Amino acid sequence: MSKKDLELMSDLQDVLENGEVILCKNSTINGEIRVKRGGMKEGLIHLISHRISERALNKKTKMDVELAKTETTAVLFLAINNINKAPAIKEKNGNYGIYHKGIKTIITKDKKGHYVLSGYDNKETKKEATESINAVIAQYGNTPEFLGIYAQVGAVISSNHILPQAEEKS
Repeated sequence: MSKKDLELMSDLQDVLENGEVILCKNSTINGEIRVKRGGMKEGLIHLISHRISERALNKKTKMDVELAKTETTAVLFLAINNINKAPAIKEKNGNYGIYHKGIKTIITKDKKGHYVLSGYDNKETKKEATESINAVIAQYGNTPEFLGIYAQVGAVISSNHILPQAEEKS
């Protein structure tokens, strides 16, 4: 297990639990990239809401809520871990995409002009993304750091009413 990965997981838990901000660098973006808790339209809460809606609420996938939370935890880690792993590519809409291990990490500028983590995508590389997600779960799924993020993902889901109450209890 990489000490750096476990430290990132611990930092990620702090962001979700305490509203801390992680500052990251990418070689092709001039400035720091902020990873923050955010809300339903930005930040980690947005990523959690999007992933849970995509996996547990989508009628086509209708994934078990616990598995969706586990996958969401892995996706959060991968999206943030990607930031310094590959060059950012400027897209037509002005956002940046960082492609690594089947996950595209999306970076935008916020209203204050700061670069922020604003999303992820895996539509074009589902197979590679699934393999990466499963590898993170297999490698880190039982570590206290991963389980800490998992618990915070559950707290975000509950406090933001992302799932209907009947789904949350299952």
